[in-house]
Amino acid sequence: SENGSAINAERYARFSEYFGSDRWVIDHGNWRLIGISSMLIGSSLPQEDEQYDWIDEQIASLSGGRYLAVFTHQPIYIDNTDSTELTYWTVDPKGWGRLAALINHPKLRLIASGHLHQQRSSKRGNVHLEWCSSIAFTTTEELVPEMGGTREVGYMEHHFYDDGRVESKALKHKGFANDHLEDVIKLVYPLIGG
Repeated sequence: SENGSAINAERYARFSEYFGSDRWVIDHGNWRLIGISSMLIGSSLPQEDEQYDWIDEQIASLSGGRYLAVFTHQPIYIDNTDSTELTYWTVDPKGWGRLAALINHPKLRLIASGHLHQQRSSKRGNVHLEWCSSIAFTTTEELVPEMGGTREVGYMEHHFYDDGRVESKALKHKGFANDHLEDVIKLVYPLIGG
């Protein structure tokens, strides 16, 4: 696809057959948690429009004063939506227009993502932007440029409060090794790792 992702119709069908839906919603307390497929954004697959319609339905059916949290593999944006340059690091900016109702929703409080294999906490208005590292490996600056994150393997824990507060903590298990992708690339990507 144009966004450089590995998604295509065949792979999407295989994923769906094995895992089921690539999106989900959970209403928990005063929160609606929404999981979306970042890989579809900018893919031009028919499922891309289906996902946008599904997101619109989740927003339209939001009841009362529920707050929103979004979970996605790739960050929707790094710091803001000012740059429309297509990069490997975020979803395709072409999708921001269709995501506007979600990413600008007054009840949105969290966008949680991964992909960059580094942990970073930042904020845009009322929205916490939380990048989760990986439990498998991190990367060096030669592979992933400096974006203000920490490069240690780990995971995140999010606490959601009924008043709209969210607290996110980066955690690390003492048994985790801080491997870098460059150290394990032959194991992770045998076809490109040499």
